[in-house]
Amino acid sequence: MRYNNNAATVPHKPAICCIWYDDANPDPAREQTVKKIVRSGEPVFLYRCGGKVQPPPKGYYWRMMQEHPSMRIYQLEIKDGE
Repeated sequence: MRYNNNAATVPHKPAICCIWYDDANPDPAREQTVKKIVRSGEPVFLYRCGGKVQPPPKGYYWRMMQEHPSMRIYQLEIKDGE
C-alpha cells in the first residue's frame, strides 16, 4: 500500500483509493488528488474523521456506505443526469 496526500492506494490494478478527511484540518491539495483519481477512472472512497465530508468535484457526490458499521465511509459517485 502506498500513501500520498493522506490517500492510500493499493499498487495493483484496479487501484483503490481511500482518502482520510478531517474537516478541522482541510488540505487544498487533497481536492486536486481526488480530481486526478477521478480522471483515472478508479474508485474513490473517503473516510470522514470530523463532522463533514470534503466537497465533491462538480458533477459528483459522496454516497455514504451504509453497509459499513462506522457510518464514516463514503464512495464518490457521478450524479444522475450530469
